[in-house]
Amino acid sequence: MRFLGVSVDYLLDEGEKLSFNETKEPIDLSSFKKTGKCRSREDAACLSRFKDADAIYPLLRSKKLNKKESILDFLIFPGILNVADGLEDTSSYYLVESGNKRFLVNVTKDFIITRELSSNIDTKKFEIGTNKFKKAAYRLN
Repeated sequence: MRFLGVSVDYLLDEGEKLSFNETKEPIDLSSFKKTGKCRSREDAACLSRFKDADAIYPLLRSKKLNKKESILDFLIFPGILNVADGLEDTSSYYLVESGNKRFLVNVTKDFIITRELSSNIDTKKFEIGTNKFKKAAYRLN
Protein backbone atom coordinates (compact mmCIF):
# COMPACT_ATOMS: atom_id res chain seq x y z
CA MET A 1 0.00 0.00 0.00
CA ARG A 2 2.42 2.61 -1.23
CA PHE A 3 -0.30 5.26 -1.10
CA LEU A 4 -0.64 4.96 2.68
CA GLY A 5 3.05 4.33 3.30
CA VAL A 6 2.41 1.04 5.11
CA SER A 7 2.62 -2.64 4.25
CA VAL A 8 -0.36 -4.92 3.64
CA ASP A 9 0.74 -6.86 6.76
CA TYR A 10 0.30 -3.67 8.77
CA LEU A 11 -3.24 -3.15 7.49
CA LEU A 12 -4.24 -6.77 8.14
CA ASP A 13 -2.66 -7.11 11.60
CA GLU A 14 -5.53 -6.68 14.06
CA GLY A 15 -3.15 -6.55 17.02
CA GLU A 16 -1.12 -3.68 15.58
CA LYS A 17 -0.27 -0.98 18.11
CA LEU A 18 1.15 1.68 15.78
CA SER A 19 -0.83 4.59 14.46
CA PHE A 20 -0.18 6.32 11.14
CA ASN A 21 1.63 9.21 12.88
CA GLU A 22 5.34 8.88 12.11
CA THR A 23 8.12 11.44 12.04
CA LYS A 24 11.66 10.98 10.76
CA GLU A 25 14.18 13.56 11.89
CA PRO A 26 17.79 13.65 10.68
CA ILE A 27 20.46 13.60 13.42
CA ASP A 28 24.24 13.54 13.71
CA LEU A 29 24.71 10.68 16.17
CA SER A 30 28.38 11.57 16.67
CA SER A 31 27.31 14.86 18.31
CA PHE A 32 25.81 13.00 21.30
CA LYS A 33 27.81 11.77 24.28
CA LYS A 34 27.30 9.01 26.84
CA THR A 35 26.61 10.80 30.14
CA GLY A 36 24.62 10.10 33.27
CA LYS A 37 22.12 7.29 32.70
CA CYS A 38 22.84 7.24 28.96
CA ARG A 39 24.78 4.09 28.12
CA SER A 40 25.15 4.94 24.44
CA ARG A 41 24.98 7.82 21.98
CA GLU A 42 21.58 6.50 20.92
CA ASP A 43 20.36 6.80 24.53
CA ALA A 44 21.62 10.39 24.64
CA ALA A 45 19.91 11.22 21.33
CA CYS A 46 16.58 9.83 22.52
CA LEU A 47 16.84 11.61 25.88
CA SER A 48 17.73 14.87 24.13
CA ARG A 49 14.73 14.59 21.79
CA PHE A 50 12.31 13.65 24.60
CA LYS A 51 13.80 15.53 27.56
CA ASP A 52 10.32 16.34 28.97
CA ALA A 53 9.00 12.76 28.71
CA ASP A 54 7.51 11.08 31.76
CA ALA A 55 9.45 7.85 31.09
CA ILE A 56 11.90 6.53 28.49
CA TYR A 57 12.49 2.78 28.42
CA PRO A 58 15.29 1.36 26.26
CA LEU A 59 14.03 -1.73 24.45
CA LEU A 60 15.65 -5.01 23.48
CA ARG A 61 14.38 -6.01 20.03
CA SER A 62 14.25 -9.39 18.36
CA LYS A 63 12.55 -10.62 15.25
CA LYS A 64 9.25 -12.45 15.65
CA LEU A 65 9.81 -15.67 13.71
CA ASN A 66 7.02 -17.28 11.70
CA LYS A 67 6.51 -21.07 11.87
CA LYS A 68 8.85 -21.84 8.95
CA GLU A 69 11.58 -19.59 10.32
CA SER A 70 11.22 -21.14 13.78
CA ILE A 71 11.66 -24.65 12.38
CA LEU A 72 14.60 -23.59 10.22
CA ASP A 73 16.18 -21.77 13.17
CA PHE A 74 15.82 -24.85 15.38
CA LEU A 75 17.28 -27.18 12.73
CA ILE A 76 20.27 -25.00 11.82
CA PHE A 77 21.30 -23.57 15.17
CA PRO A 78 18.81 -22.23 17.74
CA GLY A 79 18.92 -18.43 17.85
CA ILE A 80 20.95 -17.94 14.66
CA LEU A 81 18.19 -16.09 12.77
CA ASN A 82 17.82 -13.54 15.56
CA VAL A 83 21.59 -13.10 15.69
CA ALA A 84 21.62 -12.46 11.94
CA ASP A 85 18.71 -10.03 12.29
CA GLY A 86 20.50 -8.21 15.11
CA LEU A 87 23.58 -7.78 12.94
CA GLU A 88 21.42 -6.37 10.14
CA ASP A 89 19.50 -3.90 12.35
CA THR A 90 21.95 -2.28 14.75
CA SER A 91 19.70 0.66 15.61
CA SER A 92 18.26 1.26 19.08
CA TYR A 93 14.61 1.24 20.14
CA TYR A 94 12.80 3.03 22.95
CA LEU A 95 9.34 3.23 24.47
CA VAL A 96 8.62 6.86 25.36
CA GLU A 97 5.72 7.89 27.59
CA SER A 98 4.80 11.55 27.49
CA GLY A 99 1.52 12.69 29.03
CA ASN A 100 -1.20 10.43 27.67
CA LYS A 101 0.80 9.50 24.56
CA ARG A 102 3.16 6.59 23.92
CA PHE A 103 5.81 6.44 21.19
CA LEU A 104 8.01 3.75 19.70
CA VAL A 105 11.29 5.49 18.91
CA ASN A 106 13.98 4.06 16.63
CA VAL A 107 17.40 5.76 16.72
CA THR A 108 19.66 4.97 13.78
CA LYS A 109 23.01 6.55 12.95
CA ASP A 110 21.24 9.11 10.73
CA PHE A 111 17.65 9.46 12.01
CA ILE A 112 15.28 9.44 14.96
CA ILE A 113 12.10 7.77 13.78
CA THR A 114 9.12 8.31 16.07
CA ARG A 115 5.86 6.38 15.73
CA GLU A 116 2.89 7.14 17.93
CA LEU A 117 1.34 4.06 19.53
CA SER A 118 -2.41 3.65 19.38
CA SER A 119 -2.58 1.78 22.69
CA ASN A 120 -0.77 1.66 26.03
CA ILE A 121 2.05 -0.80 26.69
CA ASP A 122 1.59 -2.06 30.24
CA THR A 123 3.75 -5.16 30.03
CA LYS A 124 7.50 -5.73 30.12
CA LYS A 125 7.33 -7.70 26.84
CA PHE A 126 5.23 -6.85 23.79
CA GLU A 127 5.05 -7.35 20.03
CA ILE A 128 4.58 -4.82 17.25
CA GLY A 129 4.47 -6.04 13.67
CA THR A 130 7.32 -8.48 13.05
CA ASN A 131 9.27 -7.37 16.13
CA LYS A 132 9.29 -8.54 19.73
CA PHE A 133 10.35 -6.01 22.36
CA LYS A 134 11.39 -6.28 25.98
CA LYS A 135 11.94 -3.30 28.29
CA ALA A 136 15.54 -3.04 29.50
CA ALA A 137 16.30 -3.14 33.23
CA TYR A 138 16.96 0.63 33.35
CA ARG A 139 15.19 3.88 32.43
CA LEU A 140 16.78 6.96 30.92
CA ASN A 141 14.91 9.40 33.14
